[in-house]
Amino acid sequence: MNGTRVCGGYDPVRVSTDHIGCSAGLEGWDCAEGGGRHGDQMVQPFTHDAAMLDARVAKDGRGVDLAPAFDAGTFPWPEQQDVQTPWGTLRIIAAAADDSVLLTLTALVEFRVQILAAGRAIETRSRGEVRIPL
Repeated sequence: MNGTRVCGGYDPVRVSTDHIGCSAGLEGWDCAEGGGRHGDQMVQPFTHDAAMLDARVAKDGRGVDLAPAFDAGTFPWPEQQDVQTPWGTLRIIAAAADDSVLLTLTALVEFRVQILAAGRAIETRSRGEVRIPL
């Protein structure tokens, strides 16, 4: 199988889509706060959050690129998401406003985060805040 073992699952930044929600196993479900994510079936949080954000290591290997599957035309940004990266967990807390969403990013290590949203690439860091227009 692809990926690195992380708390009973696989590193979602490196996992291939054939592992999402099935091959990653059930043993890691209680490792993340809140347990599984809702869908047609409960989905392993380590893969769900990364898949919904289309999280991947940047081509230069110096950060993470996110291309969220949601915007004003789909459904609201989730209040909290955790993405396992090569530098540790990146936690994203979202607070919605009328025309934007304020993201607060936290991680133990600082690294580059690029968010592809609203038709543009928004550059930020793994520690700080960024406003995403909707």
